[in-house]
Amino acid sequence: MDLYSNCISIPIKVYIYIDAKKRRVIIPKDYLTILVNELKRFANWKGKIRYSWFWSAGVHVPNASATIPGLILVNAEWATKIVLNQDNPHMHDAFAMTIGHEMTHQEKDFYYFDLFTADGKFVNWVDEVHADFGGVQKGLDSSRSRALFAMKYKLSCKKKKDKDTRRDVDKQLDEFTKL
Repeated sequence: MDLYSNCISIPIKVYIYIDAKKRRVIIPKDYLTILVNELKRFANWKGKIRYSWFWSAGVHVPNASATIPGLILVNAEWATKIVLNQDNPHMHDAFAMTIGHEMTHQEKDFYYFDLFTADGKFVNWVDEVHADFGGVQKGLDSSRSRALFAMKYKLSCKKKKDKDTRRDVDKQLDEFTKL
């Protein structure tokens, strides 16, 4: 494979195997190539992107983190989705949007770490919204329709974890695409 092949650890492989067994689906023989190719889409980015089982911390929601400068960690749940849902274009768009979101965080346009004051929470919220738009721009070529389906896909992955915030999300996403 190449320099990307070391981005797939044994715990990631085990996580995918266990999830496939629970779902009673067969893992494609070329699943490592599938994972590597998904990362190669972002080869022009100056940093590194790695799958990390440790970043998952038992959470079964696809997620990524850009807390370490120059490195984006993608959790094992994303790796599983990429392998087992490879025919779903909305999954690929949701992943691209997630990586674009984290790339935007790496740019450090907003850097204000304060979780306890109203001002700090507001700046952190603005940073997240900015990164969301950056994700759509970088990962989806600013396509609102693709963003809509990607966001709906990501919300479906969260299941009941965001139950309270889902009430008006579909309506808000539909309004977003009409702007």
